[in-house]
Amino acid sequence: MRDWNEIILNRAVREEFTPPDRFPGLIESARGEYNNAIQGNLNEKGTFEMLYNAAREWCEIILRAEGWRTQASGHHEVVFSAFRHFVGDQVEQLAR
Repeated sequence: MRDWNEIILNRAVREEFTPPDRFPGLIESARGEYNNAIQGNLNEKGTFEMLYNAAREWCEIILRAEGWRTQASGHHEVVFSAFRHFVGDQVEQLAR
């Protein structure tokens, strides 16, 4: 996990307003990944990848709702670090 201040200093994110009408599509995408994973038609690797993508998308929704967007390499680490930063330290273990 990276510290939020480090993420800002490294310019891994930029401030960007996401219009509210974009969120239903982002949420639907995350739900779709989750629903596809739990249908049971995939092998373990496929299920893991879809669940991981769903979790990453939910974290990205939080990042976007807070007015930020990733802009550098390490996108996945940034969104999971943002989840911990914006939701609170109580989710650190889950974010890891």
